[in-house]
Amino acid sequence: MRNGWRKILAGLGLFLVGTAAVAAPPNPSPQPGGGAVRMTVEVSWKVPPSSSPVENAGLDLEVSEGRIVDALVWPARSRGGPVPRANGWRLGNDSTGRVRARIEAPLTASLLFRSGGQVVRLPFLAILDGPQRLVTPPSLEIGVERVGWDAIAVDLEQGDGTAAPGAMVPVSIAFNVLTPEPTEVALKCSAELIPYRGGDPVWRQELHDVVATDVLAPTGKVWNMPAPKAEGTYILEVRTSWEPLANLESSRLVRWIRRRRNPVAATSAVRRVALTVVGSSPAKWDKDASGVAEQEVEMIDLARLRGERPSASGRAPVQVSGGVAWSVPEAA
Repeated sequence: MRNGWRKILAGLGLFLVGTAAVAAPPNPSPQPGGGAVRMTVEVSWKVPPSSSPVENAGLDLEVSEGRIVDALVWPARSRGGPVPRANGWRLGNDSTGRVRARIEAPLTASLLFRSGGQVVRLPFLAILDGPQRLVTPPSLEIGVERVGWDAIAVDLEQGDGTAAPGAMVPVSIAFNVLTPEPTEVALKCSAELIPYRGGDPVWRQELHDVVATDVLAPTGKVWNMPAPKAEGTYILEVRTSWEPLANLESSRLVRWIRRRRNPVAATSAVRRVALTVVGSSPAKWDKDASGVAEQEVEMIDLARLRGERPSASGRAPVQVSGGVAWSVPEAA
């Protein structure tokens, strides 16, 4: 009899253990925004002039989490420039200025602006909604927005932006799409190589793919682009747009989808890279560029990237020799 009860209790125990295993919830997924993302922002400011001849007005930038990778004064011809500090960067000492900063931080982090004893906080996530304008009495004004080309990373894998006529040029294109929570989007991309002075594309590729968002180092798609046989300057224009997939489980993603109707929220991007085709003989450069409208194209600053692998990561008018590392000049 006792053996019978023992068998019954043992069977009941196995049943309960099995039920518990089936009903146990899966491991909790990582909290949204927990991983760092990369964003390039443009910061402009207007602060009251300092009443003290010793203390400059200026503006400091810090992040509550993550780090500020680099900062550049913009436009490049402006005097002075950002200076790194222990907790962030001194963006400038003037009462007005404009700087572009590359930041790696979780979307749950905040940007902290300090000027004249005042501290202004801006959630990193808010920048995805569009340009932000912060106003604090008496006259502190700060504007913050993500630069328009930041969603596309282009790398000419030869590294110096030049190619021999007819050579095969590996081009890596990755997509830095940011959403309020990590998800996937349906992405369309087109890449065209166009003569600088205009004309039909000499090379074109298209891509339709599903891309993960909120990735710190997205994987690039590599295309082998044949360089034109005619020497000169060409523009590689990359255009992309993305749509959220049909996943409405997250309330924040639902709000983001609704905000897409607001033209301020970006769901597309364009980036342009300059490729110079040069043979063994010196290229015929146009010394007189008058009457030709400037185009914003990417150049490479090898001096700034000394010790690192060069990459096409900034834009400057074609007429300008050299360039800046990753900032984007405005067309004149």
